[in-house]
Amino acid sequence: TDPETSMDVFEKALKSKKSVVCGTTGFSEEEINRINEISKEIPVVLAGNTSMVVNLMYKLVELAANTIGNMSDIEIIEMHDRYKKDAPSGTSLEIGKVLAKTFNKELKELAQFGRCGKGEREEGKIAYHSLRAGDISSSHTVMFGLMGERLEITHHAHNWECFANGGCQAALFLKDKKPGIYSMKDVLGL
Repeated sequence: TDPETSMDVFEKALKSKKSVVCGTTGFSEEEINRINEISKEIPVVLAGNTSMVVNLMYKLVELAANTIGNMSDIEIIEMHDRYKKDAPSGTSLEIGKVLAKTFNKELKELAQFGRCGKGEREEGKIAYHSLRAGDISSSHTVMFGLMGERLEITHHAHNWECFANGGCQAALFLKDKKPGIYSMKDVLGL
């Protein structure tokens, strides 16, 4: 799932006129532009995460943010095994983008990566906490902290099967689709 390998797959798929389901994150702007060009010729599902439940989670996070986001301290806590190279993960960054969009802002305006030192929590920020240890499975939690209560929306992946199942659903979705870029929202009808 690295961008360089994925770009090779896109180029080969273009030559053979085959559709692509891609679950890679971390593409450069130049690579995204090339994917957009390729999608004019073949159908593409571009999804940083192919888990159907994670994509449902994005919708639940959006609903919670629209309802209580402006009165909450929002924290994103994500855990992966010690071998995960990026922190925060692409999925947690996508969660942040969903949240930022509900506030009509860009994630870079709101994101705070970890905390250190003294002082109260800054209002209106989306705080990230990335944990990497042992062989723990993927886990993402979004916490909406209010005075006297909190809401947590969590996804745990127990194994890789959930991503494979979503990828298969995406591949079935692409059958007979016109060229273009589709998302897991399209696949799931969200």
